Amino acid sequence: MLVSQVQCTNIYQIQFQRDQNQNSLCNNQTVTNITGVVFTPVGITGTRNFYIYERPYGPWRGILVYSSQSANFPTLNAGDSIVITTASVTEYFNNTEIIINNNANIQVVANNRPLPSPNIITGAHLDTTSGNPLPVDSAEAYEGTLAKINNATVVQVGISLAGWTVAQAYDGTGYFHFRYGHSGFSYNPQVGQLINIQGVVYTRGGQYVIVPRNDNDVEIQTISINIAYALDRNTVRLIYTRDISQISNVLNPSTYTFTPVLTINSVAADPENTKGVIISTSNQVDGQLYKLVANNGSSLHDSTKFFGGFMQISKVQSTFKSSANPDTQSMFLSAYMDSAFLMTMTGVITGAGNRFPSYWWFMQSSNAPFSGITIWNGNSPWWNATEGDSVIVVGLIEEFQGLTEIAQIKYYKIVSNNNNYLPAKVKVRQLAYSNDTSEYYESMLIKLDSAVVVDTGTTAFFLVADYSNYNDPSAPRVQVQKINLGPYVPQVGDMLNITGNFRRWRPSAGVYNSRIYPRFQTDIEFITTSIVEKKEAIKFTIKGNTISFILPNDKDYGLDIYSIDGRKALSKVVNSKNSQVVLNLKKGIYLMKLDGKSYKIIIN
Repeated sequence: MLVSQVQCTNIYQIQFQRDQNQNSLCNNQTVTNITGVVFTPVGITGTRNFYIYERPYGPWRGILVYSSQSANFPTLNAGDSIVITTASVTEYFNNTEIIINNNANIQVVANNRPLPSPNIITGAHLDTTSGNPLPVDSAEAYEGTLAKINNATVVQVGISLAGWTVAQAYDGTGYFHFRYGHSGFSYNPQVGQLINIQGVVYTRGGQYVIVPRNDNDVEIQTISINIAYALDRNTVRLIYTRDISQISNVLNPSTYTFTPVLTINSVAADPENTKGVIISTSNQVDGQLYKLVANNGSSLHDSTKFFGGFMQISKVQSTFKSSANPDTQSMFLSAYMDSAFLMTMTGVITGAGNRFPSYWWFMQSSNAPFSGITIWNGNSPWWNATEGDSVIVVGLIEEFQGLTEIAQIKYYKIVSNNNNYLPAKVKVRQLAYSNDTSEYYESMLIKLDSAVVVDTGTTAFFLVADYSNYNDPSAPRVQVQKINLGPYVPQVGDMLNITGNFRRWRPSAGVYNSRIYPRFQTDIEFITTSIVEKKEAIKFTIKGNTISFILPNDKDYGLDIYSIDGRKALSKVVNSKNSQVVLNLKKGIYLMKLDGKSYKIIIN
């Protein structure tokens, strides 16, 4: 394009149209009626210098204006809309400028116009090093505009650049310079500070420099600790709010101190999180509350607390928060529910979340009382841990209607497999909410022997009682969730052995629930229906294809077994001397008649 053909009627045309040397094609031309809004103080980059912009704001939409006449220079403020009636364009030390020789050519036509939002750029836009991935004109597009770079770390201060004092910063994409120490800008940068900075882009000494207008153009970001927790008894994970590449001395052990004192063996970058470090320490005391201070002497000075080592489940479950309200006191709320500090627990999964309605995982550390806890991290299948897995979890202690949970999980790990606990054998009366001993077994794997179905309940659960007092309406009952039962349908009078995870909670005042959650079909072992005649009972058990009877006397009993469609499958006589019968029947549900009474049986 011939210079004579270039249109130079607005800021964009002056800035955008350039030759191969990045000089404006409007250079040395006279321009008229250039409009714009002042967005800097006068004198920001030199005597009688100021900057204007035009809409729509963006790259190429700002420019430096210089008046060569000192007399009658008008009072200009940011937000003034002006018209430059006659001026010329020049390239001055690689800055494209509009030069005014007569101040009468500056006409203020309006005030308090909106100031531009900054162009958000990266350090790479202004980086003039050979490693810059952006094209050579990327910086030129923002010269004369208001530009902002976020999350930059100050790496060098006190640099002299053609008579200016500048600092160098890095935002992860490239290095750039910004001016400080000039009028209206009191910020004194420190190496290691994390900042957001904006200003006009000016070429100085062969570098593109951000020149802040005032102190509001810089935001000093506080680098802080997000969370910290123990991975084991000798390792702490610390997560910052920023990438550790933006934090000076972040891997220096002298940056960290623990109270009570722990010896720091090493600090390494977290291989799983760019914002994290892994601190190797001397042995932590299990359940000890530690304070961790991080101080690099510049941008970082923060602290947090966490429970070191492995917190014992039994300590959380058996340390109760006191309450003057008897109803609240009966919920046995953990004293740790008020703690805002993360704790690390380890144990074996006894019930996997995908088997239960709300994806609870049950974890247990022994067979002793208070050794179980519920893990909850939302109603979704967030984990693949299953029964027998030894695990480590990190979270906060919460109480859900009196049920103690470790929740808000921050870390979880499967350590090994095939580690199982035998269920704790208990009686219904021990699990009833009215009995304080029920708290002992909260979230544990338990087993009821010879429990009797006393109510088929709802679609969600049925009720059982101890065999010793099942016919007493005032006797304790517990609920059994109707899940994972296979073909078994509970009937009043059925005698069962029941294994499952136990939950105890109070959904509302005066409403109490104690419930067992079977995990597998085999957790329900069908025995028989209780038969009470003159306080003498007939009982039987079925294991595999063999049925065994316990008979109250020596008389003969007629035994007939029918398939579900009514065909007789077996006919025998049993007595106290001949009380075991091999059935040789296929798996399924059958009807058994014994001494004139009928029972449903299941062959597994």
